[in-house]
Amino acid sequence: MKTIKIFKQNTLFETRQALGILAVDNIKVSRAGLDLLKAREEGKISYQEAVQSIVTKAKKYGAR
Repeated sequence: MKTIKIFKQNTLFETRQALGILAVDNIKVSRAGLDLLKAREEGKISYQEAVQSIVTKAKKYGAR
């Protein structure tokens, strides 16, 4: 699977599983989404920071 290759070999099972499920449903993850996922997995941001980032973007898109 192409999108998983941006992650290290020791990528968490949960990350690989989530990307695999999305791929099966032909859902493409944005570059921003992959960057956020990678930052979370590497411990650069907390779970709550990741959620807040998603909520902020959703509100931005909802306001259009």
